[in-house]
Amino acid sequence: MKHPIPPFLALAAVALTLLAACSSRDETPVLTTGWLGTLAGFERVSEEVASRVYVRRSDKEMPSIATIYIEQVTISVAPGSNLAIINPDHIAELRQMLTETIRKAVGVKFRIATERTRDSHMLRAALTNVIVDRTGGFAEITPQSALRFGFGIAALESVIREPGTNARRVATVGRPSDANGSRKTPDSWPDIPKRLTSLADQLADQIAAARDALAATPPKPSGEKR
Repeated sequence: MKHPIPPFLALAAVALTLLAACSSRDETPVLTTGWLGTLAGFERVSEEVASRVYVRRSDKEMPSIATIYIEQVTISVAPGSNLAIINPDHIAELRQMLTETIRKAVGVKFRIATERTRDSHMLRAALTNVIVDRTGGFAEITPQSALRFGFGIAALESVIREPGTNARRVATVGRPSDANGSRKTPDSWPDIPKRLTSLADQLADQIAAARDALAATPPKPSGEKR
C-alpha cells in the first residue's frame, strides 16, 4: 500500500529533477535561453521560427556527427504550474519516456552509442516550460489519469558536444506545431506519447540539418576568435 507523500517532500524531490523554467519562448533572435545559456559564436542555420538550429564553426577539421550518445533528458515546469500535485514518480516516467523516444527518433538517422566513447558526440536535451495542472477535485496524491499538460509555451532544447574537446558544436530549440503561447492544459497522459514523438522527430531532423551545415561550412580562419 502506498502512503501519501507530504507536499513539502514531493516538492523537494521534484526540485532534484526539474530545472527552473527557461526563457526560450522569446521569439526575438537573441541567442540565449535559460537552459542553453548564451550561444556566443553560434550561427543560426535554420529559417523556421518553430525550429531553430545553431552551429558553431571551428578553425580545424572536426569529425562529422555520426555516432551520438544521448543522456537522460531534463524536464522543466513552467511558472504558474501546480507543483503541489506533481508526483516525482510521474516526472521520472515522463523523463524516461522522452529519453527513449529521442533515442528511437535520432537512431533512424544516426548511430546511437550506449556509452560515451571518444568517437561519439554527446546529446543533452531538456523539455522546458511544460505547464502541469490537474482535473477534478483536490486530493493528497494526484492520480496519473487526473494530470493535464500544456505545451503552448514549451520547447525541446538540445546541445551537442563534440568528442575529445567536449565543446558545444550544435544547439537546437524546437517547438510543438501548435505552440501558440497558450497556458491551457488540454493534454492528458495518453496524449503524451504522440506529443513526445513529434518533438523527437523534429529534433532528429534538426541534428541532421546541423550535421549538413557543418559539413558545408569551411573551417574558421585561425586568426578569428572561436
